[in-house]
Amino acid sequence: MIQMPLTQPFRVAFLSITALLLFGSVAEAEIPWQRSPERVLNAARASGKPILVFVTADWCHYCKKMKRETWADARVASAVSEHFETLVLDGDQDKQVVEPLKLKGFPATLLYSPSGEFIAQKGGYMPPQATMAWLQSLRSR
Repeated sequence: MIQMPLTQPFRVAFLSITALLLFGSVAEAEIPWQRSPERVLNAARASGKPILVFVTADWCHYCKKMKRETWADARVASAVSEHFETLVLDGDQDKQVVEPLKLKGFPATLLYSPSGEFIAQKGGYMPPQATMAWLQSLRSR
């Protein structure tokens, strides 16, 4: 039997598929949340991507649950990272930015155009599948 050496791209693809089959995801994906509204707005203008804003608070149970279950979900993180510029705001630490939003509670997820115009808002915890459906519905508008 002839053994052919695996090329690097094939080796990476093979290992990725094996990991996906064994563990359900290639790796824990991570959303590159920004903390500066100005930087995110500049990045959105440059990339043409809408801005996804997650408003949270340290004391908020459902905020922690959404971070742990939704934003850490590999499918959600991959889609968000690919299609949106992202901003995370703390309802207590970023009061000067959060108060004018007149949110009814935390967590809150908001979407803005690349130029900073408000598009949509969803309040409360959203599981991964509901988040994906909501984001997809907004992208197809």
